[in-house]
Amino acid sequence: MLRAIFSLGAITIISLALIPVQWLAVRREWPLRRRIPTFYHRIVCGILGIHITEIGRRIAEHPLLIVSNHTSWLDISVITAVAPVVFVAKSEVAGWPLFGTFARLQRTVFVERARRSVRAAARKASAQSAPPATHLVRATMSLRALRGSLTTALQRFEAIRTNESELDSIEFQTAMNLLKVGASEMATATVMSAMQACGLSGYRNDGEFSVARHVRDVLSSSIMINNERILANAAAPSLLVQIPGSIRS
Repeated sequence: MLRAIFSLGAITIISLALIPVQWLAVRREWPLRRRIPTFYHRIVCGILGIHITEIGRRIAEHPLLIVSNHTSWLDISVITAVAPVVFVAKSEVAGWPLFGTFARLQRTVFVERARRSVRAAARKASAQSAPPATHLVRATMSLRALRGSLTTALQRFEAIRTNESELDSIEFQTAMNLLKVGASEMATATVMSAMQACGLSGYRNDGEFSVARHVRDVLSSSIMINNERILANAAAPSLLVQIPGSIRS
Protein backbone atom coordinates (compact mmCIF):
# COMPACT_ATOMS: atom_id res chain seq x y z
CA MET A 1 0.00 0.00 0.00
CA LEU A 2 2.80 2.42 0.94
CA ARG A 3 4.57 1.71 -2.35
CA ALA A 4 1.37 2.39 -4.28
CA ILE A 5 0.86 5.71 -2.47
CA PHE A 6 4.49 6.68 -3.06
CA SER A 7 4.26 5.79 -6.75
CA LEU A 8 1.04 7.74 -7.25
CA GLY A 9 2.46 10.76 -5.41
CA ALA A 10 5.70 10.71 -7.39
CA ILE A 11 3.85 10.43 -10.72
CA THR A 12 1.51 13.26 -9.72
CA ILE A 13 4.42 15.55 -8.85
CA ILE A 14 6.33 14.89 -12.08
CA SER A 15 3.10 15.27 -14.08
CA LEU A 16 2.27 18.64 -12.56
CA ALA A 17 5.81 19.81 -13.18
CA LEU A 18 5.94 18.80 -16.87
CA ILE A 19 2.37 19.50 -18.03
CA PRO A 20 2.85 23.30 -18.33
CA VAL A 21 6.17 22.85 -20.14
CA GLN A 22 4.72 20.33 -22.60
CA TRP A 23 1.64 22.48 -23.18
CA LEU A 24 3.82 25.44 -24.09
CA ALA A 25 6.08 23.27 -26.26
CA VAL A 26 3.10 21.90 -28.20
CA ARG A 27 1.57 25.36 -28.49
CA ARG A 28 4.78 26.87 -29.86
CA GLU A 29 5.71 23.71 -31.82
CA TRP A 30 9.10 23.47 -30.17
CA PRO A 31 11.21 20.36 -30.92
CA LEU A 32 11.16 19.76 -27.17
CA ARG A 33 7.54 18.57 -27.48
CA ARG A 34 8.82 15.25 -28.87
CA ARG A 35 11.36 14.63 -26.13
CA ILE A 36 9.36 15.53 -23.03
CA PRO A 37 6.86 12.61 -23.32
CA THR A 38 9.71 10.10 -23.70
CA PHE A 39 11.48 11.58 -20.66
CA TYR A 40 8.22 11.55 -18.69
CA HIS A 41 7.26 7.95 -19.50
CA ARG A 42 10.76 6.68 -18.73
CA ILE A 43 10.38 8.17 -15.26
CA VAL A 44 6.91 6.65 -14.91
CA CYS A 45 8.22 3.21 -15.88
CA GLY A 46 11.05 3.60 -13.38
CA ILE A 47 8.67 4.56 -10.59
CA LEU A 48 6.39 1.60 -11.35
CA GLY A 49 9.34 -0.79 -11.53
CA ILE A 50 8.78 -1.66 -15.19
CA HIS A 51 11.84 -3.08 -16.95
CA ILE A 52 11.75 -2.74 -20.73
CA THR A 53 13.52 -5.16 -23.06
CA GLU A 54 13.72 -4.07 -26.68
CA ILE A 55 14.37 -6.85 -29.20
CA GLY A 56 15.56 -5.80 -32.65
CA ARG A 57 16.05 -2.31 -34.02
CA ARG A 58 13.64 0.19 -35.49
CA ILE A 59 14.32 1.35 -39.02
CA ALA A 60 16.06 4.70 -39.23
CA GLU A 61 13.85 6.06 -42.01
CA HIS A 62 10.98 8.34 -41.05
CA PRO A 63 8.01 8.77 -40.95
CA LEU A 64 7.62 5.44 -39.18
CA LEU A 65 4.41 3.58 -38.36
CA ILE A 66 4.54 1.20 -35.39
CA VAL A 67 1.79 -1.41 -35.15
CA SER A 68 1.39 -3.32 -31.89
CA ASN A 69 -1.16 -5.28 -29.91
CA HIS A 70 -2.86 -3.15 -27.27
CA THR A 71 -2.50 -5.02 -23.97
CA SER A 72 -3.11 -2.39 -21.28
CA TRP A 73 -2.70 1.29 -20.47
CA LEU A 74 0.93 0.56 -19.67
CA ASP A 75 1.52 0.16 -23.41
CA ILE A 76 1.50 3.94 -23.71
CA SER A 77 4.29 4.43 -21.17
CA VAL A 78 6.35 1.47 -22.38
CA ILE A 79 6.24 2.39 -26.08
CA THR A 80 6.79 6.11 -25.50
CA ALA A 81 9.70 5.37 -23.17
CA VAL A 82 11.41 3.63 -26.08
CA ALA A 83 10.56 6.06 -28.89
CA PRO A 84 9.10 9.59 -29.25
CA VAL A 85 5.85 8.38 -30.80
CA VAL A 86 2.45 9.93 -31.45
CA PHE A 87 -0.53 7.66 -30.90
CA VAL A 88 -3.71 7.25 -32.90
CA ALA A 89 -6.85 7.10 -30.75
CA LYS A 90 -10.59 7.19 -31.20
CA SER A 91 -12.05 10.66 -31.01
CA GLU A 92 -13.91 9.94 -27.76
CA VAL A 93 -10.60 9.80 -25.87
CA ALA A 94 -10.16 13.55 -26.36
CA GLY A 95 -13.12 14.20 -24.08
CA TRP A 96 -12.09 11.86 -21.28
CA PRO A 97 -11.12 13.59 -18.01
CA LEU A 98 -7.36 13.61 -17.41
CA PHE A 99 -6.62 10.94 -20.07
CA GLY A 100 -7.85 13.29 -22.79
CA THR A 101 -5.52 16.01 -21.51
CA PHE A 102 -2.53 13.69 -21.51
CA ALA A 103 -3.45 12.42 -24.99
CA ARG A 104 -3.62 15.95 -26.42
CA LEU A 105 -0.32 16.88 -24.77
CA GLN A 106 1.30 13.90 -26.48
CA ARG A 107 -0.17 15.15 -29.78
CA THR A 108 -2.40 12.11 -30.20
CA VAL A 109 -4.17 11.87 -33.55
CA PHE A 110 -7.90 11.50 -32.93
CA VAL A 111 -9.77 9.68 -35.68
CA GLU A 112 -13.37 9.96 -36.90
CA ARG A 113 -13.20 13.71 -37.49
CA ALA A 114 -14.39 13.16 -41.04
CA ARG A 115 -17.15 10.82 -39.87
CA ARG A 116 -18.47 13.37 -37.35
CA SER A 117 -18.29 16.12 -39.98
CA VAL A 118 -20.39 14.03 -42.35
CA ARG A 119 -22.91 13.31 -39.60
CA ALA A 120 -23.15 17.01 -38.86
CA ALA A 121 -23.76 17.73 -42.55
CA ALA A 122 -26.34 14.96 -42.73
CA ARG A 123 -28.29 16.44 -39.83
CA LYS A 124 -28.53 19.72 -41.70
CA ALA A 125 -29.47 18.05 -45.00
CA SER A 126 -32.77 16.56 -46.00
CA ALA A 127 -33.48 12.88 -46.45
CA GLN A 128 -30.86 12.74 -49.21
CA SER A 129 -27.34 11.54 -48.46
CA ALA A 130 -24.95 14.32 -47.46
CA PRO A 131 -22.53 15.15 -50.33
CA PRO A 132 -19.39 14.50 -48.22
CA ALA A 133 -20.54 10.93 -47.53
CA THR A 134 -18.98 9.58 -50.74
CA HIS A 135 -15.60 10.99 -49.72
CA LEU A 136 -15.97 9.37 -46.32
CA VAL A 137 -16.60 6.03 -48.01
CA ARG A 138 -13.41 6.47 -50.06
CA ALA A 139 -11.46 7.32 -46.91
CA THR A 140 -12.83 4.22 -45.18
CA MET A 141 -11.96 2.01 -48.16
CA SER A 142 -8.36 3.22 -48.38
CA LEU A 143 -7.94 3.00 -44.60
CA ARG A 144 -9.14 -0.61 -44.62
CA ALA A 145 -6.77 -1.40 -47.47
CA LEU A 146 -3.90 0.15 -45.51
CA ARG A 147 -4.77 -1.85 -42.40
CA GLY A 148 -5.02 -5.03 -44.45
CA SER A 149 -1.61 -4.49 -46.03
CA LEU A 150 0.04 -3.85 -42.67
CA THR A 151 -1.68 -6.84 -41.06
CA THR A 152 -0.59 -9.14 -43.87
CA ALA A 153 2.99 -7.89 -43.71
CA LEU A 154 3.08 -8.29 -39.94
CA GLN A 155 1.76 -11.84 -40.17
CA ARG A 156 4.37 -12.66 -42.80
CA PHE A 157 7.13 -11.28 -40.58
CA GLU A 158 5.91 -13.20 -37.54
CA ALA A 159 5.90 -16.41 -39.58
CA ILE A 160 9.55 -16.08 -40.68
CA ARG A 161 11.08 -13.95 -37.90
CA THR A 162 13.41 -16.76 -36.83
CA ASN A 163 14.41 -17.67 -40.40
CA GLU A 164 17.30 -15.41 -41.35
CA SER A 165 17.49 -16.68 -44.91
CA GLU A 166 13.84 -15.78 -45.48
CA LEU A 167 14.29 -12.37 -43.87
CA ASP A 168 17.31 -11.66 -46.08
CA SER A 169 15.65 -12.94 -49.26
CA ILE A 170 15.13 -10.60 -52.20
CA GLU A 171 11.41 -11.35 -52.21
CA PHE A 172 10.87 -10.33 -48.57
CA GLN A 173 13.13 -7.28 -48.72
CA THR A 174 11.41 -6.07 -51.89
CA ALA A 175 7.98 -6.66 -50.37
CA MET A 176 8.86 -4.63 -47.27
CA ASN A 177 10.25 -1.74 -49.32
CA LEU A 178 7.17 -1.71 -51.53
CA LEU A 179 5.03 -1.79 -48.38
CA LYS A 180 6.54 1.57 -47.38
CA VAL A 181 5.55 3.05 -50.73
CA GLY A 182 2.08 1.51 -50.69
CA ALA A 183 1.41 2.56 -47.11
CA SER A 184 2.47 6.15 -47.72
CA GLU A 185 0.27 6.38 -50.82
CA MET A 186 -2.75 4.80 -49.13
CA ALA A 187 -2.30 7.03 -46.07
CA THR A 188 -2.23 10.06 -48.35
CA ALA A 189 -5.39 8.91 -50.13
CA THR A 190 -7.13 8.35 -46.79
CA VAL A 191 -6.33 11.78 -45.38
CA MET A 192 -7.14 13.60 -48.62
CA SER A 193 -10.53 11.88 -48.76
CA ALA A 194 -11.11 12.80 -45.12
CA MET A 195 -10.34 16.44 -45.93
CA GLN A 196 -12.78 16.39 -48.83
CA ALA A 197 -15.39 14.92 -46.50
CA CYS A 198 -14.83 17.73 -44.01
CA GLY A 199 -14.80 20.42 -46.71
CA LEU A 200 -13.56 23.88 -45.75
CA SER A 201 -13.79 22.95 -42.07
CA GLY A 202 -11.09 20.35 -42.64
CA TYR A 203 -8.88 22.75 -44.57
CA ARG A 204 -8.75 25.32 -41.79
CA ASN A 205 -6.00 25.19 -39.17
CA ASP A 206 -8.46 25.50 -36.31
CA GLY A 207 -11.84 24.09 -35.57
CA GLU A 208 -13.33 20.76 -34.58
CA PHE A 209 -12.92 19.08 -37.98
CA SER A 210 -9.49 20.43 -38.96
CA VAL A 211 -7.23 17.87 -40.66
CA ALA A 212 -4.87 20.40 -42.24
CA ARG A 213 -1.96 19.36 -40.01
CA HIS A 214 -2.50 15.70 -40.92
CA VAL A 215 -2.52 16.56 -44.63
CA ARG A 216 0.85 18.26 -44.29
CA ASP A 217 2.30 15.37 -42.31
CA VAL A 218 1.01 12.66 -44.62
CA LEU A 219 2.18 14.44 -47.77
CA SER A 220 5.68 14.52 -46.32
CA SER A 221 5.74 10.72 -46.04
CA SER A 222 6.46 10.06 -49.71
CA ILE A 223 9.23 12.64 -49.60
CA MET A 224 10.79 11.37 -46.37
CA ILE A 225 10.51 7.74 -47.46
CA ASN A 226 11.64 8.73 -50.97
CA ASN A 227 9.15 6.62 -52.90
CA GLU A 228 10.81 7.20 -56.25
CA ARG A 229 14.16 5.92 -55.01
CA ILE A 230 12.57 2.83 -53.47
CA LEU A 231 10.64 2.06 -56.65
CA ALA A 232 13.77 2.54 -58.78
CA ASN A 233 15.80 0.26 -56.51
CA ALA A 234 13.04 -2.35 -56.45
CA ALA A 235 12.64 -2.46 -60.23
CA ALA A 236 15.50 -4.87 -60.93
CA PRO A 237 14.94 -7.20 -57.93
CA SER A 238 11.25 -7.42 -58.82
CA LEU A 239 12.18 -9.16 -62.06
CA LEU A 240 13.88 -11.89 -60.03
CA VAL A 241 10.92 -12.54 -57.73
CA GLN A 242 8.56 -15.31 -58.75
CA ILE A 243 4.94 -14.22 -59.14
CA PRO A 244 2.67 -16.04 -56.66
CA GLY A 245 0.46 -18.69 -58.17
CA SER A 246 -2.64 -17.07 -56.66
CA ILE A 247 -2.03 -14.00 -58.82
CA ARG A 248 -1.16 -15.91 -62.01
CA SER A 249 -4.33 -17.98 -61.79
